[in-house]
Amino acid sequence: MDDKDLEKLGITDHLTRSILGSHFWVIQVDYAMKSGLPIPRKNFLRDWKQLYGKETLENFPAYLDLIRMKKVAPLFKNKKFKDILEMDSQDLKHLGVELARDRLKLIKNFWRIKRRIFFEDIFKRIESQDSNKSN
Repeated sequence: MDDKDLEKLGITDHLTRSILGSHFWVIQVDYAMKSGLPIPRKNFLRDWKQLYGKETLENFPAYLDLIRMKKVAPLFKNKKFKDILEMDSQDLKHLGVELARDRLKLIKNFWRIKRRIFFEDIFKRIESQDSNKSN
């Protein structure tokens, strides 16, 4: 049972659907382990690439839509992506993001983006060092 199935059943709250989906996944894993079946995998990588892929990050309004924050997209018009990532709660409040939970959600996602960029940079450095050593 996935998010869309739960929504069809009338569960409209995203957090509730997410929690139920996680519980269903745990049940599937438990059943698979007891039955000797292959363990089902969550779509973490697919979801990660969709949320933090280069194409998505280059289109910030589309990214905000993916994290269900489309309503604040107009506030970031004419802002540089690098400057957006450095914003803190006060900056976001000054910009017009009134609700504390929205500011927190944005800041958490900014940190995820910064971590992804950091790790991509590290992996590129490691790969270049490995290729230099082999030459």
